[in-house]
Amino acid sequence: MSGAKSDPECEIEILEIVGLEEDGGAAESAEEAPASDAQASRRHTRALLQGAQRDGRIHVLRALLPGLDDLEGCMRKEASPEEVVRVVRMSLRSLWDVFRGHELERIEGDACAFDPRIHEAVSMTRTDRVPPGRVLEVLRVGYRLDGELVRPAMVRVSAPSNASDGDEPAAEVGDSEEED
Repeated sequence: MSGAKSDPECEIEILEIVGLEEDGGAAESAEEAPASDAQASRRHTRALLQGAQRDGRIHVLRALLPGLDDLEGCMRKEASPEEVVRVVRMSLRSLWDVFRGHELERIEGDACAFDPRIHEAVSMTRTDRVPPGRVLEVLRVGYRLDGELVRPAMVRVSAPSNASDGDEPAAEVGDSEEED
């Protein structure tokens, strides 16, 4: 009752069923290896990127903490108004040192030409003091980082003062719902 075959063909069939073929197994492993290597490489690259991002955030936050410490220290003690102003100025200087170190630029622009790429017009004011399309006031400073816009400057823009050209009078734009 030795019903089991012991010839080489039977051994090959068993190896094929188990997935360990003598010749084909090596070929499959060779085909799977590049895919496995690519996945491992992607995981490794992702881990490196996440680590670098975390390290960058930590670096920036450590640079910002002294200004935060000064403000919190001022709030903990009963500081005079003069001391509060001094600490706020010192903290702003500290923050701007960090921002400049990371090449953050302010976008202001009083009296410059309105530029929709860097300005967000939130109101228009008719005036004959300056030509139309000029920034009359910066309501919120904008910022650029390495030349890329982070946030546009919110501005009030001049409009022509004469209504005889058929235009409607310039109206305040933006917060009209809040005024009702």
